[in-house]
Amino acid sequence: MQNKSLSTFFATQKPTDLTSCDREEVHLSGLIQNVGALILIDPATRDITACSENAPELLGLTELTFAALAETMPEVADAIRTIGQGDDVFPKRQILDYQSPGNGNAYNAIVTGGVDQILLEFTPAGKLTPEAFRKQLRRLREGCARIMASETFRDALQVSVDLAREITGFSRVKIYQFLPDWSGHVIAESRTPNMDSFVGLHFPDTDIPKQARALFDMLPYRIVATVKDDTVPLIPVSASATSPQPPPDLSWSILRSCSKMHTEYLRNMGVEATFSTAIHHQGELWGLIACHNDKPGFVPVDNWDLIRDIAETLSAKLIEVTSKETSAMMSEMRVIESSIASKLRSKGSVDDVLQEFAPVMRRFLKADGFAFQYGGTIFGDGKLPPAGFIKELISSRELDPNSNDYFQTTALHRHVPEAAQYKDSACGVLIQPIQAHRTCQLIWFRGPASGKVNWAGNPQKQSVVDKDGVETLSPRNSFETWVEKHSEHALAWTPAEINVAREVLKEILDIVATQLILGEKNFTLRTFAHAAAHDIKSPLRTIDFALDLISEDQTLARNPLVIEAMEIASTSSDRLRKLVSQMTEHSILEDKLPETVPLDLVGIIADVRKMVHAAEIESGATFDVQEEFPRVTGRTELITTLLLNLIGNSIKYRSPERPLKISIGARDEGKAVSLWVRDNGTGIEPQYARQVFEPFKRLVGYDEVEGSGLGLSICRRIADLHDGEIAVNSDYPGPGTEILITLPKAAIRLENR
Repeated sequence: MQNKSLSTFFATQKPTDLTSCDREEVHLSGLIQNVGALILIDPATRDITACSENAPELLGLTELTFAALAETMPEVADAIRTIGQGDDVFPKRQILDYQSPGNGNAYNAIVTGGVDQILLEFTPAGKLTPEAFRKQLRRLREGCARIMASETFRDALQVSVDLAREITGFSRVKIYQFLPDWSGHVIAESRTPNMDSFVGLHFPDTDIPKQARALFDMLPYRIVATVKDDTVPLIPVSASATSPQPPPDLSWSILRSCSKMHTEYLRNMGVEATFSTAIHHQGELWGLIACHNDKPGFVPVDNWDLIRDIAETLSAKLIEVTSKETSAMMSEMRVIESSIASKLRSKGSVDDVLQEFAPVMRRFLKADGFAFQYGGTIFGDGKLPPAGFIKELISSRELDPNSNDYFQTTALHRHVPEAAQYKDSACGVLIQPIQAHRTCQLIWFRGPASGKVNWAGNPQKQSVVDKDGVETLSPRNSFETWVEKHSEHALAWTPAEINVAREVLKEILDIVATQLILGEKNFTLRTFAHAAAHDIKSPLRTIDFALDLISEDQTLARNPLVIEAMEIASTSSDRLRKLVSQMTEHSILEDKLPETVPLDLVGIIADVRKMVHAAEIESGATFDVQEEFPRVTGRTELITTLLLNLIGNSIKYRSPERPLKISIGARDEGKAVSLWVRDNGTGIEPQYARQVFEPFKRLVGYDEVEGSGLGLSICRRIADLHDGEIAVNSDYPGPGTEILITLPKAAIRLENR
């Protein structure tokens, strides 16, 4: 969810994670750039609470009150009255025209509505005539079409910077791509001859500190009209303010002053004014369109969205390019999978096939080493760190505590200090787990890539010592190319490689399950799951391929009937794929189980909540989880699956009549532990208490609640494998459902397997 203030960023950061630059609370500066004026208004009372010191003179108002605004700027006052009403979209913004009666200058009045205050900003209006602006719009449309039609992404980048320089009139425009460690790389540039070229140069992550990146996620624009630190303070207007007030939150202010470190940095670079807009890719900050000028200047509001359109078009082009690269790699992967499936059918040992599979997967992603962890076994090929380190790495929660998906880095030793001793084999790593039951992991390793980086100045020279011997921060004075030879980073994992790794994992479990099932004599669900995994998924891939082809045909893709048919086909395909996946999971539970361990139920529940985090937020669920749990042993990944299914059911079957509450706890029963999951959802009628644990038994239609009818069946099988029991508590007073799981303190049957 998007932050409503930069204060949220600081509240969620550990002090040890922030450098000195990262700690600067720029949104609380209490200053704005003197190129415009700012008025702050209380959304409840509509009183003016503060204004910039220059506001009365600039706006031609002797007394700043809301009544005065309503009299001299009725349209602005109407916008302020209505902007706090209606839905909860944030931020609410309107842009209006205003001409100062005092100096006759034209301004854009920008009204931004927030939770605690309304910002009214007056920024210089552009001098374009309507005809000239229409010409810019036509040029933008032509340019965006050229971006999408470019043969290569490099060509699209060049069209983008040329177009942005034409629209802004600034001296240099560059596209600055963030790398995985948040350092930057200038990958395209358009400039006048008097401006230095930065294309191809790298900038350290500290040049755009963490809080600045967080601001770009909130407000995609950043304007510096002059680097001369020409700022004015905000002054209180309310007569009731008898004591010093905390500085107002300017997270959403366009005119907010910036760090003096940043303006000094720009002066050292030979820049007098800047305008930047963020480029996002798949919801993440990917880079910036950074516009620099050799003299002071302010890009007018009307042009902000034009540059923003360029950024969004470039993002769409990036998605197209990445999709094509991924599609090509996926086609190659399907051939590999077919070969593996054929060998699994013909050979008697899955271990032998996995040993053949490992080098193929290593070469496929151009890795130095590859490991496939299945249960407690690791199959590997190439240059690898010790198996013990790989297992510790897989189980580590320190890699990315907020992610339930893959983990990737080009410098593992920066995340896991112990990895420094294995840097030659494990400098870069890409880990792709199966979330649902954690029985499989694919891990690719890369050694360091010796080479050189061309930096824009020495990235280490960021501090000076003053005459009193006290060290103070200062930006670099030189941006001349500084070459660093390095062996601290591996080659970066491309988006296509990461996407393919995610898809490979979904198929590999089915392929491995195949051979495990072939030895069964009885024709049960296990045999059916084997057949479904390979006989059903093949036509599903064909359907997906056909849908992709249709979507690429612009004529068909705009036909409403075709769009509706594609949505139906895609939805049906997803349903069938999920069904096959759950049947395969159901079939694999008895095979290749790792050793029994003492269960960390608190940690398991925390892991499960991370997995369902998005659904938890969407449903508004609240959790009541017992602080301590009785000691019990079992299979961590299986109990994770059990709780994942139960909590997922609580969320799916919530009642529309009340907020969802989920309670999880346990008690010691002597030789066993009784674990419960309770909710206040729609509940289960007593006559269906046994039926719900049978495969494919559903009490509601798929159109009402998504599912395959295998979730609780999987839960029962897991309980059975632990010599335990699972049941619906028919005596639970409700409303809702209580599921009781009884687990022996030592799962004897599993220990003897």
